[in-house]
Amino acid sequence: MAREAIADAFRHSKATSIEVEVACLPGMLRVVISDNGCGIDPQAKQLQQNLRGGLMGMYERARKIGAHLDISSSHGSGTEVEVSIASDLATQAHTSPAI
Repeated sequence: MAREAIADAFRHSKATSIEVEVACLPGMLRVVISDNGCGIDPQAKQLQQNLRGGLMGMYERARKIGAHLDISSSHGSGTEVEVSIASDLATQAHTSPAI
């Protein structure tokens, strides 16, 4: 999910800065990817339920491994993608061949 968020920011956002923050908190792994780009078109975000890849793919992957995914964006103001997962689930997800 983090790789997809970074690639999407690089490909689509027209950002001059993309930041990645990784935090190992008590019992939780948290990754935040933010950019200062053009943001996500509100219409595209509303139609995400019809998408097979991109945003919908990230939501589906998060659901499959028990992670929480939050995407916040406003047109013209950049995007922030936050993925958080319990540390024990992160370890299981990392060793699972299906992910």
